[in-house]
Amino acid sequence: MMKRRPPVARSLIKSSKSAMLAAVEIHNKPRISYRYEIVVLLIINAWELLLKAYIYKFIKKVKLFNKDGTTKPFLDCVGCVFSNLGKDYLATKENLEILYKFRNDIAHFYTGVLDPVIFMLVKQNLIFYVKFLNDFFKIDITSESNLFLLPIGFKPLYTPVDYLSNQSISESYPPIIRSFIDTIVSVSHDLHDKGVDESIISDFSVCLINKNRVKNADIVVGIAKNPSKNSRQIVIKKNVNVNGAGGSTQSKIVITRNKSESSGIVMHEELSESLFDEINNIISANILMSPSHDQFYLGEEVYYRIYAECEHVDQDEDIQLLLAKTALTKYYAPCIYWFLNLDADICSSLLLSFIENLKSPYVHSFLRIIILLGENISSWFEGVLMKRYKNHAQPPGFYWTYKKMRENKNIEERRLWALRMSVNQQLNIPGEEKTILVNDLLNNQELASKYLSKACMDVFKGEKNERSIARTLDILAYGKLIEEKAEKIANSMNI
Repeated sequence: MMKRRPPVARSLIKSSKSAMLAAVEIHNKPRISYRYEIVVLLIINAWELLLKAYIYKFIKKVKLFNKDGTTKPFLDCVGCVFSNLGKDYLATKENLEILYKFRNDIAHFYTGVLDPVIFMLVKQNLIFYVKFLNDFFKIDITSESNLFLLPIGFKPLYTPVDYLSNQSISESYPPIIRSFIDTIVSVSHDLHDKGVDESIISDFSVCLINKNRVKNADIVVGIAKNPSKNSRQIVIKKNVNVNGAGGSTQSKIVITRNKSESSGIVMHEELSESLFDEINNIISANILMSPSHDQFYLGEEVYYRIYAECEHVDQDEDIQLLLAKTALTKYYAPCIYWFLNLDADICSSLLLSFIENLKSPYVHSFLRIIILLGENISSWFEGVLMKRYKNHAQPPGFYWTYKKMRENKNIEERRLWALRMSVNQQLNIPGEEKTILVNDLLNNQELASKYLSKACMDVFKGEKNERSIARTLDILAYGKLIEEKAEKIANSMNI
């Protein structure tokens, strides 16, 4: 019998960790749309890979791969693994099955009412994941990352246990919501009856009190008024007990937006480098959320995060087309890289369909692409606009924009033509102390691509004002490459 190769399990575990780290990072971004839908999809994906690694390593008689090329379904993996492990991992199994139920039955229409419950399930799931990974593969993921789930926000605080009480199950909730909460309560009772003390959810509590009445707490968050400045600031007091002659002492940390009032950095957050090592997990999550697979549901910030590492995206034509359409019609975002990977016929079909529904501001990215595609296509499109709007008393603004762009025919470098810039124009690049000349980026595609990735990352972090420089850098980084496809695209458009 041929010996199984260990790299298969290692590869599964690597992808599993990437999916779980991505789930935590997405959870902690403050303005991500469809937060728990995406997080749970990634968690299920992470566990499926981990369970398959376990089966591959420890249950050799079980086949992971079917004759048709598919692999063992998630619930089959759950049943197989946990029937092998027994009572000690029963709570883990129940937690996974409830999250899977949420993903399949409720996630697309529950309207946020279950967020507190899903948070508790997800938080406990991560605890189970860390333990499972360490128990069977001797991997301590906590030593690789300092990520935490953050239960903070602008909405009023809630008490998780009360949320699951009978009183919380309002008659106004849909039956499927009440049934889901009932399932959690029922499973918890069953585990207790079986002598399993481990819970399928994580409880937590937060207390806001007057700082002058702080007693018997390790860390207390309060609001303190500053009489001298008539302002309010958040004070975090941490009690530090020191044994010995000195008795006990207290350290006080003041969190303020005024840099002059601080004496050091308490915490500095950087996005984990491994957030999108498996960036295609995120795109797969979108596909699972979209019945027709032709809509991008994850939000503008996530799109920019994907574009920051566009070279790592699966080259599947459907994915590249989806992302190109999203940028051109939904977010007015950088998109030229996707066109480089699309067949000329698909590029031409996409451009022709866009012509039928020209709208601002998205049309400006389209106009730039048309200019980059050379004189034949640029001249043809000018004729399209003339025919469409020549008898209009007041043509749309982009009509005049394109006419001005066409006046620059003497400019040899089409990227400058598309951007309406000069070689000596200076750009403010995110993170750079000095401005950068456009000419320096025209001749250095690698540097332009690096700056583009940084700008997209900043948009993902919330710096929306950097969307404009990202679109400009997109032209400078990839504009020359798309010119090389111009002839094929023109032939496909019969121009």
